[in-house]
Amino acid sequence: MLAGAFLGSLFGLAYVVLRPWLPRRPGPRAASFGALVALGATAITIEGNKEDFAIVPRLLSVCLFAIVFFLSGVAGAALIDRLTPPTVRRRPRTGYAVIALGIAGTLLLDAKALSDVFG
Repeated sequence: MLAGAFLGSLFGLAYVVLRPWLPRRPGPRAASFGALVALGATAITIEGNKEDFAIVPRLLSVCLFAIVFFLSGVAGAALIDRLTPPTVRRRPRTGYAVIALGIAGTLLLDAKALSDVFG
């Protein structure tokens, strides 16, 4: 439970930092952040809990983890948007490159973790 609280606070901080580069409208912004959280957290969870995927079908287990992380990212983003004022900052193009590299890295981690689970 402590690990979940720690990761949740890290993802909340990541949202505050990434918010200027996410879509401007709140709904798509929350959905895109939820997708980013699902990409990052699913690989971390799969790597640490490979033996737990024997309890239920593997595909169902991986999808449920991804859905939970997506929904927690959406809920966290919506809560932060509601409680904090909107930020008005310049959006340097380097931020998009950093986000793209982060997505590519997490996709590689996800692919490795999924190949370990299903392979």
